[in-house]
Amino acid sequence: MGAELRPDVQSAPALGAPALGACHARLGGPIVFAHCVTAMPQIEAVCAAVPGLQAYAAERALAVAGADDVVLLAQPPDAAFLDLLAQWGLGPPRERIVVPAPPAGRSFAESALAVRARADAPALRRLGELLGPRVGVWVDALHAEAADQALAEGLGHAARTVAGDPSATYRADRKQLIRASAIELGVPVAPGTVIELAQGAGDRRADATALAAAIRRFARRTGRAIVRGSVGSSGTSLWVSGAAEAEVEKTVADILRREDNQVYLVDELLDVAVSPNVQTFIDPVDRCVTCIGITDQLLDQAGAHFGNVYPSCAETAPRLVEHALCLSQRLADQGLTGVIGFDFVEYADFGGRRRAVLAEINPRYNSASYPLALMERLTMRQRAFGRPEPAAFAAGRIATPARSFTELRTLLGGRLFDPRTGTGVVPFHAAAVGNGVVGVAVFARTREQAARDFAALAAGACQGRDSDGR
Repeated sequence: MGAELRPDVQSAPALGAPALGACHARLGGPIVFAHCVTAMPQIEAVCAAVPGLQAYAAERALAVAGADDVVLLAQPPDAAFLDLLAQWGLGPPRERIVVPAPPAGRSFAESALAVRARADAPALRRLGELLGPRVGVWVDALHAEAADQALAEGLGHAARTVAGDPSATYRADRKQLIRASAIELGVPVAPGTVIELAQGAGDRRADATALAAAIRRFARRTGRAIVRGSVGSSGTSLWVSGAAEAEVEKTVADILRREDNQVYLVDELLDVAVSPNVQTFIDPVDRCVTCIGITDQLLDQAGAHFGNVYPSCAETAPRLVEHALCLSQRLADQGLTGVIGFDFVEYADFGGRRRAVLAEINPRYNSASYPLALMERLTMRQRAFGRPEPAAFAAGRIATPARSFTELRTLLGGRLFDPRTGTGVVPFHAAAVGNGVVGVAVFARTREQAARDFAALAAGACQGRDSDGR
C-alpha cells in the first residue's frame, strides 16, 4: 500500500505548473547560487569528455536567480549574453555576479565554486558587501556537499544551505536504495533485480554468472534488459543488452572491467511511450514538499536524453506526481531538501493501457530545472505587462558554429524570444559557445510547435541555415 500524503505535501496550482521561484521566495532571504558539478557521481570523466561543462553548469543558475540573489560563476560571463537576459527581466544585475579566482594546482574537487569562493578573500569580501547586513541568507548548490555548508558558515548572516545533509544526498544517489523505498511505498518499478559483485576481481566469477543470468532473464520478455550501476552521471554506468549470448557476454565483460560500482540493477527495458520527469522541492525550513513542474524527456533512438518538452503528455501524469510527492516525503524525513527530479517511464501494457514505472531520481537540479524556472519567470513578467504568456517549451543543448554570443545572437536573429508574442528562443547558458555548444529553451503556443522549432534549431537553424540544410 502506498503511503498517505501528509497535509504539508503540496501540488503546484496547475498540474506540473513551474513553481521553483515561488518556493525560493518562501525562504525569505537572498540566495547565493553555486551550481557546480564537482560533487556529482563519476562527473570528472564526464567533464573531461564535455569541454566547458563546469562553466555552463554554473551559468545555468542565471535562469533561476532573482534580482536580489547572487550567482557564483566559473568564468566571467559574456556581456552581450547578460544584456539580452536583462532585456527579458531574467537573472540578477551583473554587479551581483561573482567569479572566484580559479584554483592553482588544486584537485578536481577543489575546483568547486564554493571552495574557490572560500579560498578567494576578495570574492568572499564581495559576497559580504552584496549581501549587506541581512540575515536569512541561503546557499543553493546543484548537488549538496560539505563545501557549500562551509561557504554558508563563512558568509555569516545566519546563512544556511538549501540542499540539505550531504549524507542524505549520498543515500538518494544509490539507485538500489531508492528502488527499495519505492517498492515499500507502493511506487511501481520495472521488473528487475539487484546484483552485488564482490570487490576482488578474483572473487567475481560466481557474481558474473548471476549477472549474466539476470540479463538473460529480464531481456527475454521485451527483447532487451537495461543494466545500471548504483551510482553514475550522464549515462556513465548504463548498458543495454539483448538476450543473445554474445551481447550478454560483452555487457558482463564491460561491467567487470569497471571498478566504480559493486551494485547493479538489472531491469526489463520497457518500450517507452513517453518519459516524464517530475520535479519536486523540499523546503529546508519546514520540510514542506511541492511539485514544481513536470516535463517529458526528449530521447534519441538509443534512449539517451537530449532535452525536455513542456507540458507533459503523459496519460499517467497525475499519478506520477503523487508518487514523486510520496517519495519526496520519505526523503525529506531522511534529511534531503531542495530540488529533486524523478524520471518515470510510461509504456503500454499488453492490453494497450498506459502504465508507468519509476526509472531513477536525481537528488539535485537537472537539465529540466532551468527551462522550468525560465518558464515561470517569463510567465510572471508577461502577465505583469498584460502580454501573451508562453504555454509550452522544448529545451536542451544544441551545436552552433558561433564562437561568441554576439555571433550567436546574429545567427538566431528573429527567432529570439519576443515579449509581444510570448514565443521564441531564450539562450540560458552561453559559456560553452566557444566550444560549439549552447543551451536554449524554445517557447511556443503549443507543445508540438515548441518541439518542431527546437528540432529546427538542432537540425541547422542555429547553424546559420534552414532546417533543410540551405
